[in-house]
Amino acid sequence: MDKRGKQRSQYGKEKKAESTYGMIPTPRAMSQSVYKAGVTSRPISDTDIGPALQVLQSKNYKIIDKLGEGNYAKVFRVRSLENRDLAVKIIDLAKTSKNYRLKFFPREVEVLQKLRHKNITAIYEIFTAHTMVFIFMEYCSNGTAADLLKQFKELPDWICKPFFTQLVEALHYMHSLNIAHRDIKLENILLDRQTNPKLTDFSYSLYVEKDGQGNTILSKTFCGSLPYIPPEILLEKPYDPKAADIWSLGVCLYILLNNTLPFKFDDIQNMIRCQLNREYKFKARVENSISDKCKDLLKKMLEPDFKQRITTIGIMLHPWLSSRDERPQQQ
Repeated sequence: MDKRGKQRSQYGKEKKAESTYGMIPTPRAMSQSVYKAGVTSRPISDTDIGPALQVLQSKNYKIIDKLGEGNYAKVFRVRSLENRDLAVKIIDLAKTSKNYRLKFFPREVEVLQKLRHKNITAIYEIFTAHTMVFIFMEYCSNGTAADLLKQFKELPDWICKPFFTQLVEALHYMHSLNIAHRDIKLENILLDRQTNPKLTDFSYSLYVEKDGQGNTILSKTFCGSLPYIPPEILLEKPYDPKAADIWSLGVCLYILLNNTLPFKFDDIQNMIRCQLNREYKFKARVENSISDKCKDLLKKMLEPDFKQRITTIGIMLHPWLSSRDERPQQQ
C-alpha cells in the first residue's frame, strides 16, 4: 500500500473500474440521499436534533435536513461555511448497550479511520461531545442501490458490470487489509452524483485474524441483514467473515440483475434448504438476457460451502469482469 493509502492489486497490474456515469440513469426525485431504506429526507424538529444543534453550530455547520435514523443514531445533511454538503452520523452512546460501547463502536471508528477508497464513503472528521459521537462523512446525493431498483427495472448485465466491479474493488481493498464488512446489502451501498457506488455503514465490521497455523479465525457473531445472510451463519456455525461478505455481495448482484430476492426469508428453514440446494431462479426475460459468464460468477459467489466460495481476487479475475462485453445493438 502506498503512502496515500491506495491499495495495489495483488494479482498483477491494477485495473481501474469504469465509472457508471451516464450508464445508470440518475434516480428521479432523489436529490437527497436517504441513507436508510424507506426513510426520506425531511425537515428537522427540536426532538430530532436536541443538544446536538449547539455542537454543530459551534463547528459552523448549518443543518439542512434529516436523512435517516436508527435505534441510537441519526444522520443529517449539513452544510459547511465553504458551502459544502456533508452527512453527519450522530450516535448517542447513552442509548447504546455496554457491549456496543466496548466492542463494536471502537472497532467501527478504527475501521473508518483506516479505510481510504473511492468506492467507500469518505470520513472527514470524528469527534465526541457529551455522550454524543459525531461522524462527518461524504454526502451521496442519489440515495442507495435499493432506491435505484425501486424506480427502475432490472439492470442489464452490461450496465451492472461496471457498477458491480467498483463494489468488488472496494471489498477487495477491505479484505486485503483483513477487514470484513459483515452487513453488505443494497441499503448500505450509497450512490454519488454520478451514480457510482460507495460502501457504507461499518457497524459490524471486523478485523479478520489468523491462528498460529495461518488459518482464518472463524467468527461466531450472528450479524447481517436476513435476506443477505449466508447459510453457515443461519445454521449458527462458525464462519469466515470474508466468505460471508462474498455471499452477501452475490445476493446484491442477483437483486440488481433480477430485482427480486434470490431466497425468500419468511421461513428460515426453507430459506436454508433453498440456499444449500442453489434453488434460485431468474425471471424469464432476465434468464434470456444474462450472459453465461455472469451466471457462472453468481453461482460461484452463492456457493453454499464457504470454504469453496470464490474470493475477491477470483471475482476480479473471472471472465465476466475481465472480458469487455459490448453493449447490445438496438434491433
